[in-house]
Amino acid sequence: ELYCSGFSGERAVVYCVNVAHAEAAAACFREAGIPAASISGKNTPAERESLLTCFSTGALSVLCNADIRAKETFGVLKML
Repeated sequence: ELYCSGFSGERAVVYCVNVAHAEAAAACFREAGIPAASISGKNTPAERESLLTCFSTGALSVLCNADIRAKETFGVLKML
């Protein structure tokens, strides 16, 4: 609800407590019609890169992150 009321259309990263939480959070966003995915150490490096590309191009609005350190550099999310 908060995302829809104040941040709809903006890209967002949701920091989750574990992989199951990230997957469940992404599912909730998708059920609300918001393009979202979970990203974690469970994904292969190629999957993570694809998800980040989709996020940076706007194909995904929300990434639900678990167990991956991230930083933003010049507006681009980088996974460490």
